Amino acid sequence: EEASDLYLADGSINEWAWGEQGIFDYTFEMYPTSEAGGGFYPPASVIAAQTSRNKEAVLRLLEYADCPYRAIGKQAQYCGPAKPVTTVFSDNFETPTGWVTNPAGTDTATTGKWERGVPEATDSGGPKQLAVPASGANDLVTGRLAGAAAGVGDIDGGVTTIQSPPVVLPATGTPRLSLSYYLAYGANASPADYLKISIVTASGATVVLTVPAAAANHDAGWTVASIDLSAFAGQSVRILVAAADAAGASLVEAAVDDVKITV
Repeated sequence: EEASDLYLADGSINEWAWGEQGIFDYTFEMYPTSEAGGGFYPPASVIAAQTSRNKEAVLRLLEYADCPYRAIGKQAQYCGPAKPVTTVFSDNFETPTGWVTNPAGTDTATTGKWERGVPEATDSGGPKQLAVPASGANDLVTGRLAGAAAGVGDIDGGVTTIQSPPVVLPATGTPRLSLSYYLAYGANASPADYLKISIVTASGATVVLTVPAAAANHDAGWTVASIDLSAFAGQSVRILVAAADAAGASLVEAAVDDVKITV
């Protein structure tokens, strides 16, 4: 097999995928650009920088995954009419809609508790809390005020949670949850610190997204998640958002915005 004008390689699947199956195939050429720069085995120290560098390309690929022909405006010719989308639940937090903090009464965080409001920016080696929500003026944020220093209003002491009002999912179709979020932390954080999204039903809570921290500085930046909720079709659900500074005092901030469930 030969990919484009590159060298011949045994085991390449690109041409077979397109020629035999009609499947679009993409290859991202990442760092380094030469064998002298690390060849095919770059050090682990560059993983964070290089995945961040290629994030937008991956997001664009995912955006067009349902119909790659949309990138050239030929979706009607090759992909047929778009499937209608019904919005079951939508909240951009511009007005109160019934979210409840500490719904189980088990939260342990002493500061940085979830609240809806206009966030203030904090900085510690880079942005840790963003003053600009994903949309509008408000978001859900862990301690919206900046305080005298970045560590004043961040999460401390453990876990903080907030839960949505109930949403009844249709019994048919493929319900999906989308939301914007960020988890920012300083180098004193650890993998025990986290942001988690769970779906709560009469049977209990199921974690559907976990974003762990790490012992490395990580700045705030909005990311969009899309989560299949087919396992909960036909049920009444609540969305539970949890964030934690769970392993000793460290700088941890989180926010959520533009929560939507569609079918």
